[in-house]
Amino acid sequence: TRPLEAIYALELLQRAFDEYFTTVAEYNRAQFDLFHALGYPAQEVATLRPPGEVLPVDTARPAYLPPVGHGPPPATR
Repeated sequence: TRPLEAIYALELLQRAFDEYFTTVAEYNRAQFDLFHALGYPAQEVATLRPPGEVLPVDTARPAYLPPVGHGPPPATR
């Protein structure tokens, strides 16, 4: 492909991401407005489903990856 086609495709992808996130934000705002219109104050909406317990996260490096600092040598020109 030509470089301009790649740039145009990336611009379209960026526009699609922007429109997607704008749509999600508008949906969330509309859902909150609906709860408010039905008579649920914001505090009750927040307490309908409180956050759960903190879950532990395994930060160990997976066994199939080489140890840090033991990768291939850097590329030379």
